Amino acid sequence: MECLGSPIDHRLRQLIRKDQPINTDEDSEHVRILQRFGKDLKIGQRDYLSTYDLSFGLELARPESKASVVVVLLQPHSTQDNSNGFLAGRDACSTIKAVSDLISAVTNSKLGLDDISNFEGPEGDNIIGQAQSVFADMIRAKQPNVVISCFRIMPSNSIVRNLRCRRLGYSFDFDPQGSKQLAESDLSLIRVNAFHPSYAINYHPEFSCFKRLFVLEFTKAFALWRNDWADVEWMRLLRYECIEQESEISKERWTTLLENLETGFEKFFFSVSGFSLVENTWYRLVDSKITWVCCDIALVLEQLSPRTYDPNLSLQLFRHFENWCRKACPRTKLQHSLSGSNGYYDHSELLLLRSQHQTARTNKLENRLYTFLRDLNLFAAAFENILEEAPEETPHKGHDLAEEMAPMSLNQ
Repeated sequence: MECLGSPIDHRLRQLIRKDQPINTDEDSEHVRILQRFGKDLKIGQRDYLSTYDLSFGLELARPESKASVVVVLLQPHSTQDNSNGFLAGRDACSTIKAVSDLISAVTNSKLGLDDISNFEGPEGDNIIGQAQSVFADMIRAKQPNVVISCFRIMPSNSIVRNLRCRRLGYSFDFDPQGSKQLAESDLSLIRVNAFHPSYAINYHPEFSCFKRLFVLEFTKAFALWRNDWADVEWMRLLRYECIEQESEISKERWTTLLENLETGFEKFFFSVSGFSLVENTWYRLVDSKITWVCCDIALVLEQLSPRTYDPNLSLQLFRHFENWCRKACPRTKLQHSLSGSNGYYDHSELLLLRSQHQTARTNKLENRLYTFLRDLNLFAAAFENILEEAPEETPHKGHDLAEEMAPMSLNQ
């Protein structure tokens, strides 16, 4: 037995062979709810959804029956072409193909994509706000026994929020409040935490552990549906292995991001005498993608938590920061601030940095670089202060670094 190109763990195979086909006798309104919404959704005088995109979503949402298992995914990528019909669209989408493979594999080929409803989670601001309410109405109408959560957004609707997936390797057993809120909305479903299939099959196909975890979570969902599941130690170890692997991927990406930013700064801003602006810098800055490197760095920092924290991350950033400070202001003698209240370096020295260039564009670019360094100066001190306050707690419980660093986002 295999799935997603990897063998299925032998310890799951006995469970997989037990699955039974679903009972489709009781009718559900969830497909008609989606159909009404899709037809009425307009921008100005034109339809928001094309007929074939709506048809594709309706086919995924079938069968029109209550209960069983529901898989919740993100919306398809904007480049997906559904104009040639559902079968062609399904075969052209690696995510849908992966879900189809998973359903078939973990039910021993007794069920397929046509037997299990796949809902598309609303993506917040990208779709009219009503979409969240419609999604919640579909869940209420479907009344699933189990929901496999593969989408991760921060919606305002409480039902949608409680159904989104959490971090990789997480269990909803640690979220009794979410289960209580769903019960208050007349939903007695069980949630299974997964992640978007694209992470395993498109972004990191070389790591079998992510695929094995997917098979585990889908097997768990269908076993829970028939009340035949118990977590055992090897499953916990697999989840931990995936968490560790994800952390290693993040470390490698962090190193690459800082190196790319260093290269960009060296190329466009720094010279022997300090800040310089070479010819055609505007075009070269765009080509260098420095803006997006900074955005990616900000996203990494904003996702920090005690579980993912690695002291080397802050040390690497600090080493680069020191180097940038020396190059940006070689004539300024920066003094280490012992209190750390105004940053790692005495912040008054950095506050005095101002562009001396005459042209407005050059002036703005240079001053923005100095603002960036001043933000990093505070950031470096904040990291050290947090570590000093809770040196033993950080890897396990400690501070929530994402909250601590939120006001210092580089994504501005």
